[in-house]
Amino acid sequence: MITNTEIVSTQSATSEDPQIQLAEFLREHNEVEMIIPVLMGLFITSRFQLRGANALLVNLAVASISRQIFQVLRFVLCNRREL
Repeated sequence: MITNTEIVSTQSATSEDPQIQLAEFLREHNEVEMIIPVLMGLFITSRFQLRGANALLVNLAVASISRQIFQVLRFVLCNRREL
């Protein structure tokens, strides 16, 4: 009986729209929004060998751009979910 319930809940979760699944993932894993800008900043500054003030400016730009992306993504996904 428990196995049947697990199968049904798993099938309903996989049949959802990928955008809804992404919204649920972002809602459950808020730390992703904090880790991605740091990793991208590290990648960009090391790739272009930036140091000092240039690295700081790039890191601030990456943080603000990724923050905007997550806000827009969250807004779009939440509005799509309501439809």
